[in-house]
Amino acid sequence: MEKLTYEELEQRIKALEKELLKRKQAEKALRESKEKLAGIIASMAEHMSMMDEQYNIVWANDVAKRLFGPNLVGKKCYHIYYGYDKPCEPCVVRKCFEDGKVHEHETDVIGADGVGILQDGKLVFANAALASILGYTVEHLVGIEPIALFRDDDKQRFKELLEALEPQKRAHSLQLAAGSFNIFWDITN
Repeated sequence: MEKLTYEELEQRIKALEKELLKRKQAEKALRESKEKLAGIIASMAEHMSMMDEQYNIVWANDVAKRLFGPNLVGKKCYHIYYGYDKPCEPCVVRKCFEDGKVHEHETDVIGADGVGILQDGKLVFANAALASILGYTVEHLVGIEPIALFRDDDKQRFKELLEALEPQKRAHSLQLAAGSFNIFWDITN
């Protein structure tokens, strides 16, 4: 190893100081950019999440965590957002991974509360949260009259509530000891 002269050492030190200054400026710019992005994401009213190729949620913003529960990361998107046991159709996540393009898709998703949709007096949709609240599987709930799920002493009260709300076709939220759920009427028919 050759010995450097004083001037050569001084030049190397100045070069290292310049490089260190550039690095600190780049780190500051990156930190400011991250803070700006975090501020933008925090101000959004819509839920956002990112999924991997196996449909696992790998990141979710605070709105998504508030709507669907705090422990989203690592769970399957189709189960959390729709209550399904397999990927939904059409699946925008699959399309993105297949062709590498951005795809937009608007759909209704479920919340952390239970959701049931009534049509002609029967449940035509029940999410996983509603099934959990009521102690049934989603498959068991779909197609039955919800009155059958209640204890005898609650059946009359629930029947009166449904009869009062049905003509108006408006949503109603019910609170049970096990959790809350919402009833909707399918008014597309």
